[in-house]
Order: sequence, then C-alpha cells, then structure tokens
Amino acid sequence: MAFGGRGAEEIVFNRISTGAANDIKQATELAQQMVRTWGMSETLGPLSYAKGEEQVFLGREIAQHRDYSEETARKIDEEINALINTAYQRSKTVLVDNLDILHKLAELLLEQETVMGKELDELILALRPGIELPVRSPEEQAADAGAAAEQA
Repeated sequence: MAFGGRGAEEIVFNRISTGAANDIKQATELAQQMVRTWGMSETLGPLSYAKGEEQVFLGREIAQHRDYSEETARKIDEEINALINTAYQRSKTVLVDNLDILHKLAELLLEQETVMGKELDELILALRPGIELPVRSPEEQAADAGAAAEQA
C-alpha cells in the first residue's frame, strides 16, 4: 500500500510532508507500466505505448520518440492519474476505517521500533476478532522468524 504513510499523515496530522516521496515515485512508475507497457487500461485497451523505452544509454537521445498522438498521450496521462488518485483515495478509506489499528500500531512502533508480520497480524486480530487475514507465504513467515531472531 504505497500511499499508506502519506494518507496517515494527512488523516492524523492534517498535513503532508516529503516523507512519502519514494512511495509516490514507485506508485507512479507502477501505474505508468500498467497503462503504457502492460495494456491494463479499460479506456485505451490492451495496447503497449512503451516502445523502446526500456533502456537509455549515454549518447542516445534523451527526447522521447512516440508512435502515438498528443491526444493519446493525454489519455495515457489521464489513465495514470486516475489509477494513482483511486489508489490514494482507497488507502485513505482503509486508514480511516481502521484508525484504531493505526494508532495501536504507532504505539507499538514507539515501544519496539520494528513490528514483524506476525505481530501485526496479532494486533489486527486483537482489535478485529474473527477477521480473516490473508495467508502468509512460507517465505514471509521465514523472514519474520529471521528478523525476530536478529532482534533478540
């Protein structure tokens, strides 16, 4: 959830900072790939608009060569913006709906600096008894166990 930190700042502190810059960059790059490379746009259809943009080498022109019109470029930008805005609004909705969990998690982080997946699951289950959490992969469980051993 790339916008969780920024959404939490806005909801809890009623302000935003530069802290989420890397998350925003990654979310934007993912949305661009979804629309331009993987054809995951209902409006534009299953087409790729990312020809020859995979690698830029020294000595190669920085200017982008496009095989599509300005109108298509505008539609691509609109689709990317829509994906980003929808994701941001969804993250804020999830945070508002679970503000008690957010505050308890913040308290826990102040106490011990790091919260592993299993600990987060336990916190959520304590505040939302009966909720079904996603099944964690063996790799995630092993990573938690390794990190817990390092903290001990």
